Amino acid sequence: MKKRKEYKIKNIIFDLDGTLIDSSYGVLASLSQVCLENNINIERPISKTIIGPPLKETLINLTKIDDEMSIDHLVDCFKLEYDSNGYKDTVAFKGIEEILSTLYDNGINLYIATNKRKNPTYKIINMLTWARFFKGIYSIDSFDCVKTKGDLLSCIVKKYNLKSCIYIGDHSDDFLASKVASLPYIMIGWGFGNFKTQFDGEVALNPYDLLSRLESQSL
Repeated sequence: MKKRKEYKIKNIIFDLDGTLIDSSYGVLASLSQVCLENNINIERPISKTIIGPPLKETLINLTKIDDEMSIDHLVDCFKLEYDSNGYKDTVAFKGIEEILSTLYDNGINLYIATNKRKNPTYKIINMLTWARFFKGIYSIDSFDCVKTKGDLLSCIVKKYNLKSCIYIGDHSDDFLASKVASLPYIMIGWGFGNFKTQFDGEVALNPYDLLSRLESQSL
């Protein structure tokens, strides 16, 4: 039996898309299918750079449509396509399952805070057989009062009275959310965000670098 390491950090909240999983193929394929079926002219390239913000914001940025009913219709079409087919193309980033297992085995409480909705989030977690790792899995629609990722982080911290906690994500928006919740933040370098231009704080370049940083992290 491996000897447990002593971590100063006791709680870690992870972003999901671009941090633990690569959901890009399914998301982008579903967005393309929805725009094709609805004869929508796309105003910007459908690439990994659009992944991260909430779905409605993503569709507005992609299509430049400002009509509420039209956007809501596209949101419903995306949900149907992605929740039925798109989510199945999700894969874990290399090394992530090993990192989660190591942290879990060393008694760290792990949580997820994601802009992805509950339905596909749980489908993906179950598909990857990761439920055992996490004490809590929360999406942008998990709380009625939550509108932003910062609100979501704050709700999780309050719900569990988290101390000695850190947030890990792949986007500058995740950093801004961590500030709202007064959490220290590590940005990862393998996700959908561009850490070289968006962030000048602590960056983990690969999952094993992240584990090393967490082992030495002092809060």
